Amino acid sequence: MNPISEQEVKWLFSTLSKIKFFQSFDLTSIDSLIRKIEKYTYPKGIEIIKENTEGKAFYIIYKGRVKIWRKAGLLKKVHIAELGPGDFFGEMSLVTDELCSANVT
Repeated sequence: MNPISEQEVKWLFSTLSKIKFFQSFDLTSIDSLIRKIEKYTYPKGIEIIKENTEGKAFYIIYKGRVKIWRKAGLLKKVHIAELGPGDFFGEMSLVTDELCSANVT
């Protein structure tokens, strides 16, 4: 885990205000949320979320890209999406309390 810079805090305020779920939050609530955010860096190709496991976090991409995919049989992968800065993932398993529906690398 790495500390969050002032520039990243400003970016988070801006990004969270564009996400429909957070638009009803007041500034104090968003500030409180940002203080709880942890920053992680993942090397290319590392699995961040594994399909059919318990969801543990809501992720917002600051830099880089992730690929979302599912297994289809033993050897085949089905590409679902590619996300970049400002995009987010991981929220559905937290909201629905169901297992993660896809892999994120």
